[in-house]
Amino acid sequence: MPRFITPPDMDLDPSIPKVLIRNCEWDDDQIKVLLLALSSKNYDIYLYNDKMNDPQWFEGMRGLAHKVIDANHHKGTDPIAWLRDLDNEF
Repeated sequence: MPRFITPPDMDLDPSIPKVLIRNCEWDDDQIKVLLLALSSKNYDIYLYNDKMNDPQWFEGMRGLAHKVIDANHHKGTDPIAWLRDLDNEF
């Protein structure tokens, strides 16, 4: 099952694919709904927005991520739809 991770947490296991979503402002309830909508595949989704004020974490995760997505490019779109597309890539 995908894991949603925010600063300062991280898992450096190279066998787990990592996706970094920038400009993400989902709350806990939204994340729970998203978890239920995704498959049981194992990968990590790192969530970041500038209000978190941890650019070092962001840059480190950007270097480790298999894919970086800017949530601003999906404004007005249901996150379940584009996350399912992402989920299908794994």
